[in-house]
Formats: sequence, structure tokens, C-alpha cells
Amino acid sequence: VRLLNSLCELLKETGYKLKTASSGMKAIEQLSRMKFDLVLLDLKLQDMSGNQVMDFIRDHEIDAHVIVLSGDTAIEAAIGALERGAFGYLRKPYAPRELLKLVDNSRQRRHLEAQNQQIASRLERSEKLYRYLVDNSPDIIYTLNQDGMFTFVNKRVTTLLGIDRDSLI
Repeated sequence: VRLLNSLCELLKETGYKLKTASSGMKAIEQLSRMKFDLVLLDLKLQDMSGNQVMDFIRDHEIDAHVIVLSGDTAIEAAIGALERGAFGYLRKPYAPRELLKLVDNSRQRRHLEAQNQQIASRLERSEKLYRYLVDNSPDIIYTLNQDGMFTFVNKRVTTLLGIDRDSLI
């Protein structure tokens, strides 16, 4: 509980909004009800292992980065957490600046992922509009390859020339 409280104080000072859970079941309840960008997770919880919480996150496709904080010195613990999809792993005791750097890296990565998603969505909308305009143009629009063969012909070729566009390609 002392570690949880000190962790909360450290992150609140840097402006992060926090929710805490004192057990694995409470964490799962919150993960089921609310959206989180980041989960800081200890592997040793009162009622279950942190790995079980990570399995819940993966199985329910919860879109949140997980940083595992553990006192376990075995390399297998770190490997297991990373194999379950952890964004990062810190061994206790850790330096506060190490944790803040990892949290900031997660925040930056999530921001980039959101930007990429927006760009992909705009590109998809733009492509659909372009295809609509080309297919519904009053003119025949076509492309040829290096050998002068049709690679694309819009629908207008059938209306204007009575030729099936698939036979041209």
C-alpha cells in the first residue's frame, strides 16, 4: 500500500490522472468499466498474479499499455510479462525517473498510434471519394501499363462505347 501511495504521488505531481486498485479483481473490474491508456501492474497481487490480469487484458482486447513493476529478479518474470504484451518492465526498486521515462514513452507511443489511425482513416475516406469520382465521371478514365494494355477502365466505357470494361482489361 505504501508503494502504491508513493507511486500515485509521483505520477500526480506530473499531471497524470489516476485510478488505483488494491487487488487484481478490483483492477479487472475497473478495466471492464473504463478505458485506460496505461496500466501499471505488479506481478504479485493479493488475490491473483499480475500475469492473470495481463491475460484478462489480452483476452478482452483492452487497448492499454501495461508496464509491469516487479520485485522478482528472475529473468523469466520479465520475459513472461513481455510475451504477454507488456509495454515495459521495471524491477523494484526502480528510480523514479526510470518509471517516468517509461510512462512518458508509453504516452508518446499512444499519441503516435492515434495519429497514425487518424491518417489511415482520412486516407481511406479520400480513396473512397476518389474511386467514386473516377467511377462516376462523365468521361472515360483509364490507365495503361508499359505495354499499352488497359489496367483500369471506369464504368463510363460501357455506357458510352457499349464495351464491357472487364473485357478491355
